[in-house]
Amino acid sequence: MVRMSDILKRARERKEREQREKEKRSSLEPGQPETASSLPPSSPLPQSPEQKIPPAPQPAEPEEVKTPAGEEPGPVEKKKEQKEEKTKTSEVRISPLIIKRPRLLSDEEAEKVYDQALFLMQEMLRKNIDYKSIDVKRIAAQVEKIVDQLNLGNEELLKLVFIKDFRNENYLSYHSINVCIWSIEVGMGLAYDKTRLVELGICALLHDMGMPEYLDLANQPRKLTVEEYNEIKNHPVKGSEILEKIKNLEKIALYVAHQEHERVDGSGYPQGLKEESITEYAKIIGLVDTYEAMTHPRSYRDGFLPLETMQKILAKKDTFGYRLMKVLIEKVGIFPVGSYVELSTKEIAQVIKLNHTASLRPVVKIIYEADSQAPKETRIVDLTASSTVYIKKGLRKSELGTLRAV
Repeated sequence: MVRMSDILKRARERKEREQREKEKRSSLEPGQPETASSLPPSSPLPQSPEQKIPPAPQPAEPEEVKTPAGEEPGPVEKKKEQKEEKTKTSEVRISPLIIKRPRLLSDEEAEKVYDQALFLMQEMLRKNIDYKSIDVKRIAAQVEKIVDQLNLGNEELLKLVFIKDFRNENYLSYHSINVCIWSIEVGMGLAYDKTRLVELGICALLHDMGMPEYLDLANQPRKLTVEEYNEIKNHPVKGSEILEKIKNLEKIALYVAHQEHERVDGSGYPQGLKEESITEYAKIIGLVDTYEAMTHPRSYRDGFLPLETMQKILAKKDTFGYRLMKVLIEKVGIFPVGSYVELSTKEIAQVIKLNHTASLRPVVKIIYEADSQAPKETRIVDLTASSTVYIKKGLRKSELGTLRAV
């Protein structure tokens, strides 16, 4: 039997227990975190710190702070400068190289490129050279400069081919540079890309490496005997043997040196090769080599006028092939850049630019008026725009002084 006194006693004890729990909770200091043991069993646990802290915002870019003159930039300025420099570099960097676009050189700079190539050639053609010491990368770099300028339309290099004076004892160096430049021009006319143009240029530069051994004969101030000429005809074989000693040189240069005197009709030497048996580089260089040699003086003769030379070459179309001769006319010209002409107006002019669609009507610079006096101001005439003015004839440089004295 449950007594009323027992019920009241339990109720009083429960009330006292609840009162003690309430006092215990209220005795905690303000701001003190509650632990799980201090909460009522039914109370949920608080969120973890990771859940309660929102993601941190991205730091704002520091504002530009101008540094007073004469003071070192602070960390913020340095960081900004480094970032800007990195951005500038990234615009031109193609890992791992920084690409530098070539620029069109001035006339003085172009002549320096020509002279550098000339010096390099003179080094390689000197007697008793150790051919293993020749640096192919240096050769390629020099030829690449020439290719870049010709691709950019630099007319000064073409002019230098024609006007540079040289004596008999060093004609071979000039001849090699000139053949290199004109061969690259023909290669451009054949739509060669830069890689092939550089390769062609290297082959052209080195095509006569076998000639130094025969220079005493070549420089004779007379026509050679049959025996002497046959001896000189050994220079292609000698040249390919020399080039084989140069480290890292592409084999194509050896083939070209061996074949550049071969002709498509089989009339060349040393093997009498025909047509497809001759590499195209050798065909180009063989044609340009002939044209360059004929238009420049030798110990036993004056140079032929370009028009005369072209007429003689065209008469041998079966020897060189019509296709390459056509490109030579278009790119080098019947009146090449640098050559001298007399106009129908009796004025004397120098060719400064070709018109590739009108080989007989280039752009010229007047150097003597009809009265043989120098013009008071620069006069440039584009013969394609002057239908009544035309080239009467070509002139040798040696004739200019005589004409002026008349």
